[in-house]
This record gives sequence, C-alpha cells and structure tokens, in this order.
Amino acid sequence: MYKNIINILNKDLDNYQKQLLIENSLTDYWKNEILSIFKNKKKLFGSEYGLNIIIKNLIKLDQDLNDYKFLDKRFLKGKKYKNLLLFSKNHDIISIVISNVLPTCIKYDNINNINVVSLVGKIGNEISKTFFTNEWEKYSSINKDNINMSFFVDLKKYDIKLVDVLEKDKYTNGIIFDKNLSEDDFKEKLSNIIGNITDDDYYLLGLDLLEYIAEKSQLFMIHNIFIEKYHIRRTIIPGKNLEYNILNIISTDSELLPMISPPHRVNIWKKWW
Repeated sequence: MYKNIINILNKDLDNYQKQLLIENSLTDYWKNEILSIFKNKKKLFGSEYGLNIIIKNLIKLDQDLNDYKFLDKRFLKGKKYKNLLLFSKNHDIISIVISNVLPTCIKYDNINNINVVSLVGKIGNEISKTFFTNEWEKYSSINKDNINMSFFVDLKKYDIKLVDVLEKDKYTNGIIFDKNLSEDDFKEKLSNIIGNITDDDYYLLGLDLLEYIAEKSQLFMIHNIFIEKYHIRRTIIPGKNLEYNILNIISTDSELLPMISPPHRVNIWKKWW
C-alpha cells in the first residue's frame, strides 16, 4: 500500500489529482482486505468484524426468532424439525446462519455458482450437531464435576437446564435424565424427544431459517433468477445492511494519513462493489 502511495506522489500531477488517486488506491486496498476476511468463514468469525455483526444483530433477531418459534403456530405446523428448532438456542441459530451465509454470498463473483441447496442443508445439519454437542457437554458436566444436579428437559417451555437434585420432584412438565449415561445412550434418549429428522428435514430447516433471517436482518437477500418457464434458480446476494456494515468498517477502521489536497464533498454511501 505505502509503495503505491509513494509511486503516486512521484507522478507528474497536481496535488488534487494525486489525492484522488491515493484515496481510490486506499479504498481498493481496504475493500480487498475486508472482502478477503468476509469470504472466509473462519477468518470472519475469528475477527472482530464478524463478531460485531453478529452482536449488533443478535438482540433484534433473538426477538424475531422467538416470534417465529412461539407467536404464530402456523410457521411450524407439520414441520418435523419443530422440536429441534424450539429447543435450540437462538444465539446458536443466528450465529450458524450468518456465519455460513455471509462468506457464501460474498465469495462468488458469479452468483450462479452459489449452491443454495448445499448451503441450507449444511445450516440444518450444523444446527443439529451444535444442539446435541452442547447438551451432551451440559449433561456430562454433572458427572465430571460430581455436582448434585439433574438434567431436565422441559417439554412445555422447550427448555433444557440443570436442576437441583433435591428439588427435581417440582419439575413435572418434562423428563429428568438418569446420571452416568454413555454419550450414545444420552443422544439416543434426547433424539427420541427431538424426533426423527431426515436430510430433507434439515434442508427445509435451513431454507426456512435462511428466508426468515434474510427478511428480518437485511444482511443478505434471496434472489430468484428466471431460467425458463416454471424454472427459477435461487441464489443469495449481499443485503443493504451488510453493505452498511462493511462501509462502516472501512470508514471507521482505516488508517489515518495526511491529505495533500483540501477535501471536497463526496458521497460516502456510493455502492462500492
């Protein structure tokens, strides 16, 4: 970056033209740097940028997901993934959807290369894997730490928590697991509560969440491409709130350099990709 600036400064141009070249050069540099992070799932959500996007959207999407889960029963009517979704934590669902979708919709220059079927299946499976892993860790902590707690599945409130062994008789709206189950026995018992979920159900879970969170967050959009009569291909494109987040990163997380020409009025909201 600095080598490029030095080359610009040595050009036979007036200071105003040099300033424009420097600003364009810095914009391209930061654009490429930020996009290289956003295209990689591990880089993005191992960075402050990805975490900030999740945190900023978490509160609103948490309420939106509660509405989806509990406000209108029509959303989940007949869905075999219902119990998995209701028992899963909202912050896990939001993180999984955003962390998979944002890199995907930025990674491909040609939106026709985005495999939405594979993406939504991955989201559904990852939600299931995260749920069972988290609950096993919660359950196994009872035996590992030798504490007087029991693993309780509340079938009425769709909540799983550890309760005091001495007070477990108070918890009548669900199931208390025996202690010292093997991981396989534990997951089989929990699976019986969640229900039998096929690959098609995981696909549907991922697709329903993709559509709902796209609408509520505006971080990404589902775009329909007309192929021929009765044939439409779905893909994903960045949404207005994602563009806003990235522009905000560029405008606040850039390096400050002295100007060689007085500033002019500019439209900082100009679409830059």
